[in-house]
Order: sequence, then C-alpha cells, then structure tokens
Amino acid sequence: MQIHNAKHQNKSDSFPDKILELAKRVLQIKTRIAKGEELLTQMPDRAHELKLAINSYKQELEELLSDAVELMDELEKILNEKREELRNILHNKNTLIGKALIERALENEKGAEEFEKEANSLSDKIESSEKSIQSLQMLLRDIKEKVKLELRCPKCGSVKISYTSIPQWGEIVVLYRCEKCGHTWRE
Repeated sequence: MQIHNAKHQNKSDSFPDKILELAKRVLQIKTRIAKGEELLTQMPDRAHELKLAINSYKQELEELLSDAVELMDELEKILNEKREELRNILHNKNTLIGKALIERALENEKGAEEFEKEANSLSDKIESSEKSIQSLQMLLRDIKEKVKLELRCPKCGSVKISYTSIPQWGEIVVLYRCEKCGHTWRE
C-alpha cells in the first residue's frame, strides 16, 4: 500500500495506521537512499544509474512528507471540530445549570432537579471529548516531530524546521522556516 495514494484510501483507515505505514515507508526509503549512497563509492562506474535511483527515492520521500503535512492538516481539522463540540457541550451544561438555578428560585424543585440531572449527564460527554482532544493533540505532536526530523534546511542542513500552511489560490501552500538560520522556503 503506497502512502502517497492516502487520499484515495478508505476513510475508515485510522490515523495511527496511516502514521505507522508512513513511518515504515519513510524508513524503507531512507535505508535505500543510504545504501545507494554507499554503493556510489563502491561502484563509481554505475554512478549515473545509482544517482537516478537515489533521486527517485528522494522524490518519493518528499511525497511522503507532503502526505504527512496533509495528514496533519486533516488531523488539525478534526481537532478543531472536537474542540467546537466540547465548547457546545460545556455551553449546554452551563445553560442547564442556569435553568436549574432559575427553577429553584421559583421554588420548582422538580424542574430544578431535572435540569441538574440533565446537566450531570453531560459530564461523561465532556470527559470523553476532553480525552479525545488530548489523544488527537498527542498524535498531532508525534506527527509534527516525525516531519520535523525528516525535513532539513537546504541552506544549513538543520533539522529544526517549523512550517505554516497557507491557503493560496485554492491550494494549500506549505512554507518551511529553519529555526537555526532563519531561511524560509516552500516545496
């Protein structure tokens, strides 16, 4: 299964599976690049073919890193949806608590208890949403670390890279910035 066809894969594929597959492919390609570079010194008469193969693997590696950025964007979108869902649940709970206070002030204990019971039932949803958000944040952090480790500054070779996704003319453009030398580029 090729990662760069991830957008055509079944949507039920889980993020951990996609990340695991991505990491395996990156490792396989990096191993092949390293072996190709080693062979360059051992087989100088085949340098042309080896360089072509190495460049092909490097291009595939870039595609995988592009897929990682897409995966992060997709994950960010889901994370934002979960945060909005949590805000709505908290809003509903606070509204119900407010209604319970009003009913109690009107000496309607039965109505107040119903609103309190309904508000308390949202506590499980809140806890579940918070755990889901924490898991997604950890997953996103892991992906960002893996991507940072794979990218290198073309100017100084540093791996301390940050990125920003910018919508531009209907596309998402990814700008990279080296945290060591300040060089900025896009791929």
